[in-house]
Amino acid sequence: MKDINEHKTIAKHLEHEQVFFESHPVYCELNNVGTSALAKKLNRVLVDHIATTLPDLRARIANQLKTVQEETKGFSDFDVMEDREAAKPNPNPNPNPNPNWRIEKRPRVPFY
Repeated sequence: MKDINEHKTIAKHLEHEQVFFESHPVYCELNNVGTSALAKKLNRVLVDHIATTLPDLRARIANQLKTVQEETKGFSDFDVMEDREAAKPNPNPNPNPNPNWRIEKRPRVPFY
């Protein structure tokens, strides 16, 4: 938090971190310490996870796609029927079956 309040740059922070690990009696003996080592490790974990889960994910998507394609094969006949119905002229241009019904125009009320 102190670094943030003092507007310390990332470059300065990484430099300070390197000095800390090089001068610490225990950490100076270790190789994989610090932000860059953590970033590399997390990146490797993520890539490994994607590599192991992607084949299963692809298979599941392929199965779902196949299922949906099989389901939609039956829709083609339905689409043709709908097209024929849409092509027929409407004998009643009034969409409302009740002839006594009418639309009343009301003044618009503004929202505040």
